[in-house]
Amino acid sequence: MTRSVAILALACSGIASIAAAQESTTPKAETLEAIIVTARRVEENLQEVPTAVTAFQDKDIEAKQIKNAGDLMYNVPSLSVAQTAAGTGPNYGLRAQRQFVGVATGVVTYLADVPVDANTTYRHTYDMASLQVLKGPQGTLFGANSNGGAFLFVPKAPTDEFEGFVEGALGNYDRREMTAAINLPVNDKLAFRIAGRMVRQDGYTKNVNPCPLNLFKSGCQKAKAQDDEDYESYRVAMSWKPTDWLKNDLTYFDTYDHSVGPSSVAFAFGGGTQLFFAPPLSNILGTTTTDEALALQDSLGKRKVYSDQVKRKFHDGGLSNVTAIDINDKLTIKNIFGWQHSDDDIWRDQDGSPIAGSFQGSRPTSVPAVETYTEELQVLGSFMDDKVKYVAGGFFSRLDDDGSRNHVSTFVYYLSPAQYQTLGALLPFLPFPLPPSLTQLTDLTGVGPGVKMDTDVDAYYGNLTFDLGSMVEGLSLSGGYRHTKTDTTQKARQDLVNGQCLAQEQRNTRLDADTCTIITENNDSGNNYSAALQYQINDRAMVYFATRKGFKPGGVNMASVQDPNFFTYEPEEITDYELGIKTDFNLGDVLVRANIALYTSDYKDIQHTYVEQQPSGVPAIVTYNAQKATIQGVEPEIQIQLTPNFNVGVFYSYLDASFDKFLIERSDGTTTDKSDETFSAVSEHTVGVNWNYRVPLDGRYGEFAFGGNFYYRSKQTFAESTLGVPTDLFVPGYDVTNLRLDWVVPNTRVKVAGMVTNVFDKAYVVGGADYTTSVGYAIKQYGPPRMYRFQVGYEF
Repeated sequence: MTRSVAILALACSGIASIAAAQESTTPKAETLEAIIVTARRVEENLQEVPTAVTAFQDKDIEAKQIKNAGDLMYNVPSLSVAQTAAGTGPNYGLRAQRQFVGVATGVVTYLADVPVDANTTYRHTYDMASLQVLKGPQGTLFGANSNGGAFLFVPKAPTDEFEGFVEGALGNYDRREMTAAINLPVNDKLAFRIAGRMVRQDGYTKNVNPCPLNLFKSGCQKAKAQDDEDYESYRVAMSWKPTDWLKNDLTYFDTYDHSVGPSSVAFAFGGGTQLFFAPPLSNILGTTTTDEALALQDSLGKRKVYSDQVKRKFHDGGLSNVTAIDINDKLTIKNIFGWQHSDDDIWRDQDGSPIAGSFQGSRPTSVPAVETYTEELQVLGSFMDDKVKYVAGGFFSRLDDDGSRNHVSTFVYYLSPAQYQTLGALLPFLPFPLPPSLTQLTDLTGVGPGVKMDTDVDAYYGNLTFDLGSMVEGLSLSGGYRHTKTDTTQKARQDLVNGQCLAQEQRNTRLDADTCTIITENNDSGNNYSAALQYQINDRAMVYFATRKGFKPGGVNMASVQDPNFFTYEPEEITDYELGIKTDFNLGDVLVRANIALYTSDYKDIQHTYVEQQPSGVPAIVTYNAQKATIQGVEPEIQIQLTPNFNVGVFYSYLDASFDKFLIERSDGTTTDKSDETFSAVSEHTVGVNWNYRVPLDGRYGEFAFGGNFYYRSKQTFAESTLGVPTDLFVPGYDVTNLRLDWVVPNTRVKVAGMVTNVFDKAYVVGGADYTTSVGYAIKQYGPPRMYRFQVGYEF
């Protein structure tokens, strides 16, 4: 790290010297366009914000082919976006912080100022004013708390002009896409904006199973191709300003996703699958063996699977209501209210193979299954002739998961009634342990009770910025503090055995015997802080040093976790230190923008999640606390305007994340050392290059623009542990190239575009999981093949 600091210091010194020299020798008439961000809850120039931020304005979003939030990965250093192993939604990773099942997210996504589920923002990248990625712990300026960063999705607001656009696209795999927006001003005080997108695309992974299984229905189901797109999404916004001092912005958003879902390609089996799907028991029961399943998958290749039916219906909606009252030109009071609801109807064969096991399903018995309410009150202002600026606020969140979303348990092994009967007769003679009764085994493959979860968050925060120009011209200091209190209650109803409730109270739990419900409660509170020293060298160069502490509350593990040591897990903390420079300068006629950030983070009590077999034979998702880890890296982002018509952007990320101490101490006195654990979905090196060249033509031929990007990331793993993990899950690095050609039809408002992604048709792994020691399988998920589409749009 010392060498990295020295390199950055040298780079900062060199770039700052260039900027300072340019200040005295180059006229300031020509500079790169300013990018306005809201990283500190007020609008300001990206180049004046003392933290690492990658931002895209509306025109950049289209030029860089950001059709969903997953495409951000090709344009943001240290970012990874992959589907969860269960295929239920995106998993955002930033500076080695990710979303693990069952724990608070390490990266928070916002839509129209309201923190929302990652699924929501994944589809809402159309008709955006900006997309902003903030890196490092957030919380002293934002409602929700996060240790890794925040994504700000800022939709275009209604304006006082009638305008809009409509565009349609066709592509391979029968892609059909329609996006439109219209702005409707009513008068000078009231305006509306409506925007939406509809996408239909066949899957690029074929399911060759002639009779897919679905436990919700009898008989064979129709096999559908996986890795498809089938969704509709829309937003309706209203802006009302009845007086000069009062403004209200209301946004309603909704998404219906009917996609079959991502495919899972099995490449290894172990653990429990060896009980029923390996000789000799497989011969007696007549089940497909694991060797046969792997041989079949090898023969099918990467774009075909033999899978039982995969289905996913996801509905997510909500609203954001932002009310701002300007008391005077020095004081504003802002209230941000949010509401979100979601429900899933999922049926998924997680191992993607003929092995009749590892199913996951959920069928809500009530709608919505999950509701979240958020309320944030802010006070923004300044005093001492704007020498001191402040933001203070309170944030309150209420999440209610009624348990209906988990109405169907994870199906570990599915056997037919005849196979159950055979197995029951064999139980006394089997040499390996099985659940103590056939009834308990049946529970593994049947409909089980849901788990109700309530989470309440109360937080208070404040941030001050001091202009120290009277001491040193260009110097400023900012700092903030946050206190967060989180209360979580989990109610897990237990099945009755022969009409009796056999559940017992244990540490950290209590039993409601009347309903046979185990109740687990967890209460946590913690503090965040931030501080940044910023020096504006001149109007084109700034250096800063910042430190931030992040806090993530502890929580409650699933009811199926049997070790009392792990009924709950502890809060985690991260403290980072960031040194950076942001500068614009000229090299002759070439305009350059260079933003470089170097950081190191001390990470403690890290919440890490695994699927582990319990003594009962039931696998469970267990979150442990790793004692200590270190995360460090460097992120240079450079934009070069070679000519007025030719722009090139380059970014690089070096990311080193490793555990210093990770010991799991169980209640039976045994200790497991996972200090050699590898952070999943982390590549040591990522590189991105993007370009856009406008071809100057005579006006009667319109205007052409040629753009694209190249992206490379080094090897990574999607396993949760290096101990006993198949080496194939340490996937090699890969690169992807995407191209785009635009033509503005002369004397019209029509734009025609052609796009190709993964130009060289690379096969690369974008996700996966290894559960061979628990559920019994390991899977990979492959990125899309070469895709092309043609698009026509009209602006009015």
